[in-house]
Amino acid sequence: HSWSVWFRGTDSSGCLISRNPWGTDWNKGSKALFVRDGVLQYDAGWVGNPSTGVGVTDDAWHHAAVTFRADDDALAIYLDGQLHYAETFNTNAYDESETHNGGEAETGLFIGEANFSGGLSDLGKYDGLIDDVTMFTAALSAEDVALIASGAAFSGVVFAGEIDTEVPAETLRA
Repeated sequence: HSWSVWFRGTDSSGCLISRNPWGTDWNKGSKALFVRDGVLQYDAGWVGNPSTGVGVTDDAWHHAAVTFRADDDALAIYLDGQLHYAETFNTNAYDESETHNGGEAETGLFIGEANFSGGLSDLGKYDGLIDDVTMFTAALSAEDVALIASGAAFSGVVFAGEIDTEVPAETLRA
């Protein structure tokens, strides 16, 4: 799967996208893309939260993309079309029923705020602009990410995956 989002602001701490697919606990399927301490970071349930190490509080538009390939656990985080994190990221390291920190999470997809009361509760709402949030069912290639980050329109562009237009049993809150 992949997430793609444009954002702009000076906020040093805030959640861009947060998704909890089921239940009331932050669990294995939960994910969040956020700014903490002025840099772009990602949280995959509770397996870890890798950081790009790049500051994004300059009030300029930035494009962020996160890609994950389940077949080889390859996680990549891009900022402005450039790869800033690429590692094997085993999201199956914990049992499906385990939850994290006893924190509660609302089910659904949240844009601009975290939906978790535990380790992301310090983030709060992102105080800035968020645009063109897109979720794909497949991992975008580096070329796809670079094309989106270049500002190319989606019209006529062929991606490796389809845009994920179905979010079953979830609500969108923006």
